[in-house]
Amino acid sequence: MRILGGQAKGQRLKTGAGRQVRPTAAAVRKVLFDILGPHLEGTRFLDLFAGYGSVGLEALSRGAAQAVFVERNRQCCRVLAENLHALGWQERGEVLCAEVHRALETLAHRGEQFEVIFADPPYGVTAASECLAWLGVHPSLLRAEGVVVVQHHYRDQLAKVYGQLRRQRQRRMGEAQLTFYYLGSQALQGPLRGPGG
Repeated sequence: MRILGGQAKGQRLKTGAGRQVRPTAAAVRKVLFDILGPHLEGTRFLDLFAGYGSVGLEALSRGAAQAVFVERNRQCCRVLAENLHALGWQERGEVLCAEVHRALETLAHRGEQFEVIFADPPYGVTAASECLAWLGVHPSLLRAEGVVVVQHHYRDQLAKVYGQLRRQRQRRMGEAQLTFYYLGSQALQGPLRGPGG
C-alpha cells in the first residue's frame, strides 16, 4: 500500500498481517482526493474506522495540517503510529485507539473541529447509519463549511438526511461508494473551504 500523491507520493505504508482490516482501495482514495483536491490544504482531517490509516495519511501528504485517526484494533493502532513516525508526522497525527462512538464523545468534549470527517465502517447499513446519526445530532465536530464522507457498499442505501447532515453527492467505484454529507444549507454550496477560504 502506497501514498498516491502529495509530499510523500510513492511512500510505502506498513500494514499488518491478517484479514480483519479492509484497506481503502487506491482507486477509492484517488476519487476521494480528486474531489477534495485543493480544498484540503491546511484542514483538520478525522479518519474514523481508520484501519492502518491510509486515508488520513494520504490527507496529510496532500496538505492537511493535522489528522486524528480512530481505530479500535490495537495492532492497527500500533502500525499506524509506526507509519506516522516513519513519515516524520508524529506532531501532525494523533491515534485514538478506541471504539468510534467513545472517541467521538472524547473529541466533542475536547471541543475539536474538523473540515473533513471520513468514515470507512464495516460494510452494512447499520454501522454507517449509526455513525452518521451521531454526527448529525452532534454536529459541533464538523466546521460549518466541512464535509462528512462515508465509504460503503453501493447496495447499502444510506438516508438523505441524518439530523443536520444533508446528502449532496455520491460516487461509485465498483462495489464501493462514497457518499458526501454537508451541514444544512451548506449542502448546496459545493466543496468544502479551508480555514479562511
